[in-house]
Amino acid sequence: MKEDEIKLKNNAILHKDNSLNRLDLSFLKHIELNEYKKSDLFAYWINDFAEYHDEERTFNIAKSGMYSRGDVIKVNLGFNIGNELGDYIIVLY
Repeated sequence: MKEDEIKLKNNAILHKDNSLNRLDLSFLKHIELNEYKKSDLFAYWINDFAEYHDEERTFNIAKSGMYSRGDVIKVNLGFNIGNELGDYIIVLY
Protein backbone atom coordinates (compact mmCIF):
# COMPACT_ATOMS: atom_id res chain seq x y z
CA MET A 1 0.00 0.00 0.00
CA LYS A 2 1.37 3.41 -0.98
CA GLU A 3 2.05 6.07 1.64
CA ASP A 4 -0.66 8.37 0.23
CA GLU A 5 -3.19 5.55 0.29
CA ILE A 6 -2.30 4.71 3.91
CA LYS A 7 -2.77 8.36 4.87
CA LEU A 8 -6.18 8.48 3.15
CA LYS A 9 -7.23 5.26 4.87
CA ASN A 10 -6.15 6.52 8.29
CA ASN A 11 -8.00 9.82 7.74
CA ALA A 12 -11.13 7.93 6.69
CA ILE A 13 -10.97 5.79 9.85
CA LEU A 14 -10.42 8.87 12.04
CA HIS A 15 -13.33 10.74 10.46
CA LYS A 16 -15.56 7.67 10.78
CA ASP A 17 -14.74 7.33 14.47
CA ASN A 18 -15.35 11.05 15.08
CA SER A 19 -18.67 10.92 13.22
CA LEU A 20 -19.88 7.86 15.13
CA ASN A 21 -18.94 9.48 18.44
CA ARG A 22 -20.83 12.63 17.44
CA LEU A 23 -23.90 10.57 16.45
CA ASP A 24 -23.81 8.77 19.79
CA LEU A 25 -23.74 12.09 21.65
CA SER A 26 -26.67 13.35 19.59
CA PHE A 27 -28.74 10.24 20.33
CA LEU A 28 -27.96 10.46 24.05
CA LYS A 29 -28.93 14.15 24.10
CA HIS A 30 -32.31 13.52 22.46
CA ILE A 31 -33.00 10.54 24.71
CA GLU A 32 -32.15 12.56 27.84
CA LEU A 33 -34.56 15.28 26.62
CA ASN A 34 -37.29 12.60 26.25
CA GLU A 35 -37.33 13.15 22.49
CA TYR A 36 -37.78 9.46 21.80
CA LYS A 37 -39.69 9.85 18.54
CA LYS A 38 -37.04 12.17 17.09
CA SER A 39 -34.28 9.79 18.13
CA ASP A 40 -36.16 6.82 16.66
CA LEU A 41 -36.82 8.59 13.33
CA PHE A 42 -33.21 9.69 13.16
CA ALA A 43 -32.06 6.09 13.65
CA TYR A 44 -34.34 4.90 10.83
CA TRP A 45 -32.96 7.64 8.57
CA ILE A 46 -29.35 6.63 9.31
CA ASN A 47 -30.15 2.98 8.54
CA ASP A 48 -31.88 3.91 5.27
CA PHE A 49 -29.00 6.18 4.23
CA ALA A 50 -26.43 3.46 4.98
CA GLU A 51 -28.44 0.95 2.94
CA TYR A 52 -28.76 3.32 -0.03
CA HIS A 53 -25.06 4.17 0.19
CA ASP A 54 -24.05 0.49 0.24
CA GLU A 55 -26.26 -0.31 -2.77
CA GLU A 56 -25.20 2.72 -4.82
CA ARG A 57 -22.55 0.87 -6.84
CA THR A 58 -24.90 -1.90 -7.90
CA PHE A 59 -28.02 0.24 -8.41
CA ASN A 60 -29.43 -0.12 -11.91
CA ILE A 61 -31.93 2.57 -12.91
CA ALA A 62 -33.14 0.41 -15.79
CA LYS A 63 -34.59 -2.07 -13.29
CA SER A 64 -36.80 0.59 -11.71
CA GLY A 65 -39.03 0.65 -14.77
CA MET A 66 -41.00 3.42 -16.35
CA TYR A 67 -43.84 5.22 -14.65
CA SER A 68 -47.15 6.02 -16.27
CA ARG A 69 -49.91 8.43 -15.39
CA GLY A 70 -51.89 7.03 -12.47
CA ASP A 71 -48.99 5.04 -10.96
CA VAL A 72 -48.57 5.22 -7.20
CA ILE A 73 -44.98 5.64 -6.05
CA LYS A 74 -43.61 5.48 -2.50
CA VAL A 75 -40.87 8.08 -1.94
CA ASN A 76 -38.49 8.31 1.02
CA LEU A 77 -37.69 11.98 1.68
CA GLY A 78 -35.56 11.20 4.70
CA PHE A 79 -35.62 12.75 8.16
CA ASN A 80 -36.88 16.30 8.41
CA ILE A 81 -35.19 18.64 10.86
CA GLY A 82 -37.37 21.68 10.35
CA ASN A 83 -40.40 22.53 8.26
CA GLU A 84 -39.36 20.67 5.13
CA LEU A 85 -41.06 17.49 4.01
CA GLY A 86 -39.71 14.29 5.47
CA ASP A 87 -40.54 10.64 6.01
CA TYR A 88 -42.21 8.48 3.38
CA ILE A 89 -44.88 9.95 1.15
CA ILE A 90 -47.05 8.49 -1.56
CA VAL A 91 -46.88 10.27 -4.91
CA LEU A 92 -49.58 9.90 -7.52
CA TYR A 93 -47.80 10.13 -10.85
